[in-house]
Amino acid sequence: GYEPADIQVWVNDIKAHDTSRPIYVGYGKGLAIRQPEANIWLNGHTPAEYCAVADVVAADFYGPQDDQNFGYPSPYNGPTGQWVYGDTIDHMRAACGPTKPVWHYVDTEKVNAPSDSNGNLPAPSGLQIQQNSWMGIIHGANGLIYFCHDFSVQATDGSWDTKCLQDPARTPSITQLNAQLKSYAAVLNSPTRGNAVTVSGNTIKVTTLVKYLNGFAYIFAIADGDGAHPNSGNTNATFTVNK
Repeated sequence: GYEPADIQVWVNDIKAHDTSRPIYVGYGKGLAIRQPEANIWLNGHTPAEYCAVADVVAADFYGPQDDQNFGYPSPYNGPTGQWVYGDTIDHMRAACGPTKPVWHYVDTEKVNAPSDSNGNLPAPSGLQIQQNSWMGIIHGANGLIYFCHDFSVQATDGSWDTKCLQDPARTPSITQLNAQLKSYAAVLNSPTRGNAVTVSGNTIKVTTLVKYLNGFAYIFAIADGDGAHPNSGNTNATFTVNK
């Protein structure tokens, strides 16, 4: 893999030619999952070192379509459940700090070729795409990146790299999600209020995001689960607003 110093050279070169736009760098499992598993890709560096070289960062880990096995007990031994999407943003926030723009990768199609060892793992449904997207946002992502490539038809279908734009099973869900996010854009871009809500009575991990705008409090919540509840589930919860 690349060293942070190598990436910094490329970033500096781009900025030398264009100072008007922020520089985005997309990473993989080195930033998407926690240590010690991530150490394979970190080249002896810390996640924070990689975060520091770019203005905007993201890291992709499509756990439910990933059959990685670390050879020892790990919640990341795949295929995982949907809980890893929120975990990725938690890890990036810890490494990159609260103010760095962090975007959230969401897989929308099959990311593996049929000949791959994990080629039989299913693509997310339209509902799962919506859930995985909201999970990233509620955990602190500032934006979304839809991974539209469909590697199951790469060799035969010329539209494989834009598949999510023309997929009857998924495009309507993505369009609906985009409209929903746009309707909440002013709220989501307002300051976050940490520790504003206490969650109790839940049997599955619940994460909240609290925003205040024009005198109103907005509470976004998701039962995102964890390694013990990989695809979440049903739970009741009580939300107490801390004044």
